Amino acid sequence: SLEALSQDADGVTLTLQTGGTLYETACDWLIACDGARSKARQELGLRMNGTAYEGRYIIVDVAADLDRPVERLAWFDPPSNPGRTMLMHRQPDNVWRLDYQLHPGEDAEAMTRPENVVPVVEAHFRMLGIDKPWSLIWSSTYRASALSLDEYVHGRVVFAGDAAHLVPIFGVRGLNSGFDDVFNLAWKLAYVIEGRSPPALLDSYSHERHFAWRTNIMHAMKSTEFMAPPSSGFRLMRDAVLSLAGAHPALRSLINPRQSSVIHYIDSPLNTISADDASFRSGPAPGAALSEIKLADRNGDDVYLTAQFGDGFHLLVYGTDEALRAAIAGWAGTMVAVTFISDGPKAKDATFCDAFGQFAETYDAAPQTVILVRPDGHVCARWRSFDADAVTQAIGVASGKAGAAQSQKIRVAS
Repeated sequence: SLEALSQDADGVTLTLQTGGTLYETACDWLIACDGARSKARQELGLRMNGTAYEGRYIIVDVAADLDRPVERLAWFDPPSNPGRTMLMHRQPDNVWRLDYQLHPGEDAEAMTRPENVVPVVEAHFRMLGIDKPWSLIWSSTYRASALSLDEYVHGRVVFAGDAAHLVPIFGVRGLNSGFDDVFNLAWKLAYVIEGRSPPALLDSYSHERHFAWRTNIMHAMKSTEFMAPPSSGFRLMRDAVLSLAGAHPALRSLINPRQSSVIHYIDSPLNTISADDASFRSGPAPGAALSEIKLADRNGDDVYLTAQFGDGFHLLVYGTDEALRAAIAGWAGTMVAVTFISDGPKAKDATFCDAFGQFAETYDAAPQTVILVRPDGHVCARWRSFDADAVTQAIGVASGKAGAAQSQKIRVAS
C-alpha cells in the first residue's frame, strides 16, 4: 500500500508498505490509479469538486443458473420491494448482479450483511417466478457521485480513473472512462518521456479527459435523477413518464440509461481545423474517434480499419494517383505511417481497397482526401488534398510542439 509520496522536478519518491515492512522507491512519473479513495490524491492535498447524490445503493452479485436473456432490467417501486429502485443484469459465468436503493434511515453497513441481503433478493426472485437455487457471492454499497479533480496532472503525478474523477454508475461509464483515460494518456506520456514532445503535451490530457468527465456526467446525471429522484418534482416527472411511456413512444427516451459512448474532443488544443473542413458533409471531424469500416487487403480478404494501426501518427490517403504518391513519398516530415486506400475496385498500388464503398461513404472521402490520425485513434485534421506543410504543422500541433518541423524520414506503408 502507498503510505506517502513526495516529488520534485525530476520525479516522485514513494513510501510503500508490504507485509508490515516499509520501503522507498522512486520513479520519473507516477500514474495514480488508486481509486476513489486515492491515497496519492490525499498526499498531494487535492480534493474533488462536483456533486454527491443522497441516493444510496446496495450492489449484490449472486450465482444462479437462470434461463433468462442477457438484458438490463429496471423496476421502480416493485411489488417485491416497495419503495426501492432495483436493477438486474446478467454477467459471465452465471453471475447475476442486482443493484437496489436503500430506504432513508437504513444503515448501509448493516444492509450489506447476508441476513439483510438475502430477503431482498429472495423476494425479487419470487416476484419473477424464479425458484432455482442461488448463492450470495458479494455485496457492497455505493453512492452516485459526479466528482472530479480540476486538473489531472500535478507535477510528475498524473491521475487516472476513479482517482481522477467519479461518475454515477448508470450507463457503465466508470471503468470505461478509466480505459479511455489510459488510451489518451499512454501515448502522450510516452512522447514526453522519449523527448518527442514537451511536458506541456500532458496539459491536453487534463483538458480532454476533464471534458470527457463533463460529457459523461451530463448523461449519467439524467439517469441518476430518474433512478433516484432528488426532489418531489423529479419524482412526479419520473412517475408520469413511467405511466405514459407504454402508450407514448416519444417519452421512452427519458428512461434510456444513455450508455457510455466514445467522446468527441471537439475543442481539443490538439485539433487542426483546416479550410477544407467545411466541405465535409459527414465523417469523423477533428477530435472524433475513427469510425470502424470494412476494407479489403491485397489478397481480397476482409479487414477492419482500426485494426491496422500501429504506434504513432497515421496518415490515411484515399486514392492512388501517381503524383499524389510521389508527393507523399518525397515529403520530409515528422515520423508518420501512411496508408493508401484505393478508390478503385482493387488494391493495386495501395495498402487496402475500399471494396465495399464504406470508407468513401463513412468518411465523405473523395479521391485525394487525406486524414491525419493521432496514436489513440482520434482524428487530428483532414483535407481534400495533400499539403506537406499543412500536415507537418498539424502533427506539430497534435504532438504539443506547434510549428516545429522535423527532418525525420517519413515511413510509407504500401
